Amino acid sequence: QPDPDPITDEPEDEPVDEPVDEPMEEQVDEPVSDQPEPELQPDPVVSEDDEEEEGEQQPDLLPTDLAIEEATVSDPTDITKFKLGVFMKMANPQHGKLLPLHEVPLCTSDSCTAEEISTGSITISAADLDTSRYGSGYDIWILDDSGDGIAGPVFFAIDA
Repeated sequence: QPDPDPITDEPEDEPVDEPVDEPMEEQVDEPVSDQPEPELQPDPVVSEDDEEEEGEQQPDLLPTDLAIEEATVSDPTDITKFKLGVFMKMANPQHGKLLPLHEVPLCTSDSCTAEEISTGSITISAADLDTSRYGSGYDIWILDDSGDGIAGPVFFAIDA
């Protein structure tokens, strides 16, 4: 009879025979399909001459946003095309890529001078700015004919 356990005063369990780990047999996965696997063949090499004959065009390898853009020719001295652009606060015209929320031409005729546009006032209605969407703080930039910021920003806010 086994000795009692000193903590519980109950007899200890008799040792149990542990199962012996036997090596498992290797299982080989059989293909599910009865059809033989197709042989892989390299893609045929096609020269540019062959493509032209078939009428296919080479795909454009650059994404459109990385493609080289043609430079817009603008005259930085042609003030007749300058405009005032209103942007959201802290926005930048990004060389004409970001359109203003509202814009006003500085010249009202085809022939204005720097003196004519250096003083005066421009009125912008709050109705022209979607304050519920863009908030009440805006920046004003002077833009050239390509939309690039040449002066600014000047901050203004609309009181509610």
